[in-house]
Amino acid sequence: MQKYFEPIFHITTEKEWKNCVEDNYYPDDFSSEGFIHFSTRKQLVNTANRIFSKKDLLFVLEVEQEGLEIVFENLGGGVELYPHLYSGLPTGNVNNHFFMEKNKEGIFKR
Repeated sequence: MQKYFEPIFHITTEKEWKNCVEDNYYPDDFSSEGFIHFSTRKQLVNTANRIFSKKDLLFVLEVEQEGLEIVFENLGGGVELYPHLYSGLPTGNVNNHFFMEKNKEGIFKR
């Protein structure tokens, strides 16, 4: 029986992604955070508007979960669980990348 995993999403910068020289991607804040932050498809827009509200353009990685040890947890005291990866992200798991831009009202939508 084959498992199906929904893709998860990581908001980064195009520069940070292009600076990835190894087979594993580590965001700049990995050394201080200890994990990579992700959002599910349902969480992505809310995360973009809540965390990145001062930015007008976001670069997003679409990631295949299969083969990754993703932990769903909430470290901020809320009830919603967010996917985290406590290791580097193999670049082969990145299926797509795209930009998210704010609309005329100044909010991100997908």
